[in-house]
Amino acid sequence: MSLADTVLHTVKHNRAIASAYLDRIVQRYDLKVAEDKFTPKPVLTTTAQKNVTKINGDEIEDENAIISGEITETLPTGGLLSLNASRSYDRTDNSSTQHTDSWNVSLTQPLLKGAGLR
Repeated sequence: MSLADTVLHTVKHNRAIASAYLDRIVQRYDLKVAEDKFTPKPVLTTTAQKNVTKINGDEIEDENAIISGEITETLPTGGLLSLNASRSYDRTDNSSTQHTDSWNVSLTQPLLKGAGLR
């Protein structure tokens, strides 16, 4: 066995080096998890409903639908920034259609325990 083969065999089967390598892999994963905390999270929600009611033998249809979306992002200070948009659609038989749009922005910031950036 040559000197190079001996060194290679020693390094290959060294538990301290293998442990350090695995620790580095775990640290990279922990970093990705920590960075993902600050990635915006989008959510899309939809609902639709149709009701048919009979009054005096006449059918009255009532349709409504709502589509909404929300994006939340965690701030480095520990706060949470949220943007929500929604649009609703309401139509009753023989009447005009109504659309309602809404936008909401909210910021939640802890002031005592858990607040960041001194």
